[in-house]
Amino acid sequence: MPRQTFVALLVLSLVISSSTFFVEAAERNSSNSRGLTKKNGPWMIMACSFTVYNAEGGIGPDYQKIVEEQRANGEKAARELVVELKKKLNLDAFVYEMEDKVEEIRTTDRFGQSRVRKIKSNHGQTCVLAGNFDSYDDPKAQEILKKLKVMRPKCLDKGTFQAHSKEFGPMGNAFMTVNPLISPEELVTLERQRDPLIKRLNSGSEYSLLRNPGKYTLILASFKGRSTGVAMSASKEEISSKINKFDNKLMSDATLDKAGYEAWSMAKTLRNQNKEAWVYHDRDKSIVTYGSFDSPDDPKLLKIAEKFKARYETDPATGRQFLTCQMVSTPGKNANAPPEKVWLIDPEPYVMPVPRLR
Repeated sequence: MPRQTFVALLVLSLVISSSTFFVEAAERNSSNSRGLTKKNGPWMIMACSFTVYNAEGGIGPDYQKIVEEQRANGEKAARELVVELKKKLNLDAFVYEMEDKVEEIRTTDRFGQSRVRKIKSNHGQTCVLAGNFDSYDDPKAQEILKKLKVMRPKCLDKGTFQAHSKEFGPMGNAFMTVNPLISPEELVTLERQRDPLIKRLNSGSEYSLLRNPGKYTLILASFKGRSTGVAMSASKEEISSKINKFDNKLMSDATLDKAGYEAWSMAKTLRNQNKEAWVYHDRDKSIVTYGSFDSPDDPKLLKIAEKFKARYETDPATGRQFLTCQMVSTPGKNANAPPEKVWLIDPEPYVMPVPRLR
């Protein structure tokens, strides 16, 4: 592998950090970021990272002094790179500090003696993150990534770095990553907000959750193709029997279209009962929600969730307990007739933020 070495007090190394460790950085305090916020990205370019390495290793004040000097020089180079990227490429860039990660490992020797050892699984790094992109494969992001790989910034003309070939510069290992301040759950939400299919599925639909005025709502039922409404007739015994068999019946003919229709039908039935029902269609399911609330801890919301959750009942014949889900049903043809149709509510309704598609 071609390698260029520069003699200097500053020892800088361009390294590729594992994406797993980088995502874990989201759990750290945002004070590690300099100007970086959750509004940036969500996709960015990991331009380079500066890690302190000392070939000799060691302890004592002299060693610590060298480490601190190298760390300070790395931070200085990172700040200068941010300025240079802005000046030459008009690219927003940020400095982000990733701390050392130390893990404990318990080992047992051949004499049965147990020992706990601490190892540094990841070295602290000063990272430079650049750009704000909506997706991993954003054409503009890929174009800038190519430029960064061959760019030779003046502030990085000293130090030691890894290179794939002579055509690459000190940022030859640059790669796409996620803003470390954004959690995996938040990233999923952001990706859905930008999904054109989800926009199309929910735009203009009756009872669309996108028109919900609140910040939170309660999920009552989820329809994933195999979960759908059950047509009812005759006696209560037949109702119970069909509930037990409908899942197998739907194995072959259930579709997302049918799931969407069932969600709409259930919401319409709830609306006819003066209940605030909403529908949301995702790529793999459709859901029915209830209500609009400003807080996930709203007492009214918690009361409704308690009302709709499944209950344990006792079989009078055997004395055994079994879980019974709540139901939403359409009335029968007359007062003595069974419901025309029944939908099962999820055993444990839960709160979700109202989505706001961009």
